[in-house]
Amino acid sequence: MCALPTPPAVWIRRRRRRRRDRLMMVACVLEILDLDEEVVVSRTIGSTNIRRTRKKVKDMWKELGCYARKAYRMNMDSLKKLHSLLLPALRDELDIKERSRGKTPNGNISTLLRLSAAIRFFAGGSASETR
Repeated sequence: MCALPTPPAVWIRRRRRRRRDRLMMVACVLEILDLDEEVVVSRTIGSTNIRRTRKKVKDMWKELGCYARKAYRMNMDSLKKLHSLLLPALRDELDIKERSRGKTPNGNISTLLRLSAAIRFFAGGSASETR
């Protein structure tokens, strides 16, 4: 009978560290969802919108290329799985609905895009990179 070799201690430590990091990331996302609503200050009358185009998460991953795995600390499948697990909580917490006056000038921000920006920020990216 052939016995499988035991993995080196380094592999075990890495596996434990990755598991701990994933749990910390999920805990951070859940903490953000648990925060109370902030007071929204309206814009100045007569101000104009800055026109922006929303990028899709898939397009951002293509732009990042091989750096995407490092920037997010997870692959695209894991991001989609996490999104599907958190989707009901995201919808409830963000309370996404139609605007009362006018349309959203720059388009709606999808929950996947919001989660993607949060994860990239928690993975060590700066706030300017997540825009």
